[in-house]
Amino acid sequence: MITRRPFALALALTSLLLASPAAPARAQMCDTLAEVISTLKAPTYGFPTVWDADYGQRGRMVQFAGGVLMPEGTIMAYGLKLDEQTSQPLETGLVELNRRGRTLVEQFVPAKAGEQPVGLIRLGDRLIGVSTIRAGKNKDRHVRVSWYDRQGVYKREQIFSDPAYDYTAQAIVTAAEGKGFVVVIHAVSRKDSTDQYGILSRHGADGAQIWKRAYRPGVNNMLAGLAATDDKSYVATGKIIMDDGRMAGWILKLAHDGTILWQRTYPRGKYSVLNAGGASAKVTADGSPYLLVTGAAEPVDGKPHAVWVMEVNPLGEPLWQRYYRLRDYEFVGQDVSSRPDGRVVVVANARAADSYDPALQDHIRVLSLSPRGVMIDDQSYLNGLKAESHAVTRNASGETVVTSTILKQQKTSEEEYGPAVPVPEGTQVPPEKSLQEGWVMVVPGLDSYEDPCMRKPRR
Repeated sequence: MITRRPFALALALTSLLLASPAAPARAQMCDTLAEVISTLKAPTYGFPTVWDADYGQRGRMVQFAGGVLMPEGTIMAYGLKLDEQTSQPLETGLVELNRRGRTLVEQFVPAKAGEQPVGLIRLGDRLIGVSTIRAGKNKDRHVRVSWYDRQGVYKREQIFSDPAYDYTAQAIVTAAEGKGFVVVIHAVSRKDSTDQYGILSRHGADGAQIWKRAYRPGVNNMLAGLAATDDKSYVATGKIIMDDGRMAGWILKLAHDGTILWQRTYPRGKYSVLNAGGASAKVTADGSPYLLVTGAAEPVDGKPHAVWVMEVNPLGEPLWQRYYRLRDYEFVGQDVSSRPDGRVVVVANARAADSYDPALQDHIRVLSLSPRGVMIDDQSYLNGLKAESHAVTRNASGETVVTSTILKQQKTSEEEYGPAVPVPEGTQVPPEKSLQEGWVMVVPGLDSYEDPCMRKPRR
């Protein structure tokens, strides 16, 4: 058994694991190592999807920021159209895509100044999106909540603002009680940028505020994600500054009304953050859920960020944690979930450390882990030049649905972009340009799995 140790000892740990004498196969597989650092394999693209579809328009950049499953099995994506030349937001709205990649719904309205969509939820036959906008002569930041009907038609809005703080939307989730929603907000003082903290704002389905909580423990912090658990409470994740100046991962277990049941900090390496969390398949005798979280950690050896995955008990004590890294790529965990059999699925973004190296491409990783954090599968996904996931959901079949933005090459006309470029054979081809498009990808569910460490009852 390897005891807990700081992430700073990455290289020493790797040597220790490699040099240790081999243990019996069952012990190696069934012991839960407290902390392991692993090097991922180089990305291999071409893993099959159940279906995927991209959405773009000529001469327009499209970014998807959120997506929800619809009862018919389609995906409603929430996004933004930008001006190709200035990258300024033009329109926000919804696009519904079916399993054949066809666009069923396309509804856009003029965007607010500086608008950036962040997330989308479905409440019955209504869709609610959250975005960050700028307003006033100083371009102060505010949070905008927008209501849409089943066909994606915009209905109304609600603005959240503060006279002294800029508000930036981080996420929107369905309330633990199932009626209404909670918006995650990051507040920054307009007079002192070091004054920052997280806010949760709970509303009914009609937008009426039920409660609002500011989390100000006396130091700068940010809430990045929020998830409701089966016990009608929440787990919030983010980052918080430590006394030594390092940014550490942060978990808060909250009651249904946002009051803090407990909170813990997890400093790792030079910098760490927890972006998402949720309930594990594991529970205590009284039904209290264990928690899974994911994010990123920067090692002290100067190498790129690693995906950080951790399981903690109902009081926040780590059971195991894993770090996945690869030379030339910055990794960040975007979503983590548990399957009924205890396996863990992590969706991560991989960004090339050298964006000018054509051999390195931003892509999406989907990692499958055993109930004890042992790697089972590692898949890489890419469509176009780059890919970055923004929203992850799951359907009843156990499939993972990823809403993302990609970069595609589009052929252009001579009238728009000048003479065609000659190729070695002497033929003329239209020049190409790169534009962002929205991309929805559905990853197959996990195959059946029998945990080799579970003892079968004797007959």
